[in-house]
Amino acid sequence: MPAGSQAFGAHVDAWKREMARPWNRLRLHVEIANLLRHAGHSELTILDAGGANGYASVPLAQNGCRVVVADYSEGMVAD
Repeated sequence: MPAGSQAFGAHVDAWKREMARPWNRLRLHVEIANLLRHAGHSELTILDAGGANGYASVPLAQNGCRVVVADYSEGMVAD
């Protein structure tokens, strides 16, 4: 069994498949809409710890927030 960040990185493809399912796409749409409603169009500084590939952080950054994404898995951040 891989150790450390490699253990997380080994599951990147499975995570991507799961995120592509219709239910998760809807959940992400609602999640991002709520984040933008509360924090979008502002100059907040946001730390997205465990932020994977930034799926929720990118829209915030595109709307003026300063965002730092950190994830234990190099494969998730590299995506």
